[in-house]
Amino acid sequence: MHATLEVPVDCASAGRLAGPFADRLEACDDLPSEGWSPRWDLVRQLAADTGIHVVAMLRPRIPGAMAELVPEAFRTTPALLEACLREADEAARAGARSVALSLLTADAHVDTDAC
Repeated sequence: MHATLEVPVDCASAGRLAGPFADRLEACDDLPSEGWSPRWDLVRQLAADTGIHVVAMLRPRIPGAMAELVPEAFRTTPALLEACLREADEAARAGARSVALSLLTADAHVDTDAC
């Protein structure tokens, strides 16, 4: 069995350092805060510089977005779902091969319909 190593990175230099050891790079922004959606220029640069599978972590900074990592911060709302769909398209255009996101129901379970 082969384990997959996915390394979160929030800058191109981290991607270049992790690249030789990673199967995938998870592009995000502001890792010290547990991350937000990446800048699309970072996704483009990682895809071009490393040739490694780039995953764009989607956590949109929309009005009312909570920085605190609590279930309410990931509750699916029409605005959050719309932002995730828009960012998934942007991520694909920037060269991401996949996205990672967390959308939860009101009772804090995975919102499989939204995901």
